[in-house]
Amino acid sequence: MKTKFLLIIMLAMVLVACNKDDDNQKPDPQEERFDIHNPEGYFLYAKESGNSGRIYLFEFLPEEKIQVHTLEQEAILSYTVIDDNIIDIVNSGVQFIFDGNIVTSNNNQYDELVLIKKPESNQLANNIFGGSIYRSDGSQQGNLFCRFTSDPDEVFLDFGYGATSTNYATIGNIATKLAVDVNNDGNNDDNLFIVLVNGKLEANITDGNSTKITLFAFDLNIADYMLFAKEAEEDGSNSKFTLFDMQLDFGAVRTFVADDVVPVYSYYKIIAENTIELLNEGTQFVFNENAVLSNNDRYKELVLVKKEESNQLAGKTFAGTYYNADMTVLHPNFFYAYHNNDDKYDAGFEVGTALRTETYTSLGNIASVRVLDNQDVELMVLVNGKLEVNYYAKIEDTVHYGSFTKQ
Repeated sequence: MKTKFLLIIMLAMVLVACNKDDDNQKPDPQEERFDIHNPEGYFLYAKESGNSGRIYLFEFLPEEKIQVHTLEQEAILSYTVIDDNIIDIVNSGVQFIFDGNIVTSNNNQYDELVLIKKPESNQLANNIFGGSIYRSDGSQQGNLFCRFTSDPDEVFLDFGYGATSTNYATIGNIATKLAVDVNNDGNNDDNLFIVLVNGKLEANITDGNSTKITLFAFDLNIADYMLFAKEAEEDGSNSKFTLFDMQLDFGAVRTFVADDVVPVYSYYKIIAENTIELLNEGTQFVFNENAVLSNNDRYKELVLVKKEESNQLAGKTFAGTYYNADMTVLHPNFFYAYHNNDDKYDAGFEVGTALRTETYTSLGNIASVRVLDNQDVELMVLVNGKLEVNYYAKIEDTVHYGSFTKQ
């Protein structure tokens, strides 16, 4: 009698990493060819077809043994090799057929089979995954965010109730099992099994009900960037910008605007492999290789600006014109001169003649913010070689705009 390797899985989820396509399922022609008689050092990942989404990780051991890792059990089984290309799992009726590094099976329950060579280092560490959680009927249950760190090996999880962290141990540097709290009942009595496959994070989870979870993963490596989002009317008036810190910690981005100096955390969900949506306003950002797009028509310019290790403003002087909200000229000439050895800048109408000196807070070493004594705010960011500035006049409750070139 054929046996299955896994008990009933109540929840399934898939975290699909961005910029991956079907070609990634094909082995690299330069990859080391799998030796069926010496398979140690390899995993075989298997995913069931249909709605179950059950995943298996078969780990090849010495002496024709194979360890089966699943959500709810671990088992060591025996196998035999047939005709130098078939592995037959003893007493199961399941066979895996190898053509080089391409694997098929006589068991049609498997929708995906991938041979994975064990890496030498932790492949989960320093990656971000997240997305929307959907029930089996297609309705949305919530969102999930997870971030893996290293040294120590911790994973931060947020099922929508606030982030929690726990230590994790890898299985062969590509998988892990965790006890988690999906329903926010205060008990880590739910199970999570995840496997990194061809840049995707595949997972099964159970929390005591029949929810199916499907998630888009997000691994665009934009955590070291800020997103400059400039908005304006069609005639250029009311020009102001938002600065998004794309650290993406705990399912949120930090936003800076001149007319609200306190940073705001905007929570997001991942709705496609390269797209996030801000939950509080429905604004979507699509990250392509060379451009950022948005469904929000008010954004006229979107630029990813890399955060730097050293202050890119220090020692530089910028001069230009300040405009009112209606784009009439406020100051035809104005300058900012950043000091080289401290967090200060001079400001005035004629370069070299400072009317005032301010102490600023650096943002990612490419931007600065300063609340003046009269509670006005200067928010500045270096974008494509120009200093973009918003000056918020508190009494008038209006934002002035300036674009300044390096002198």
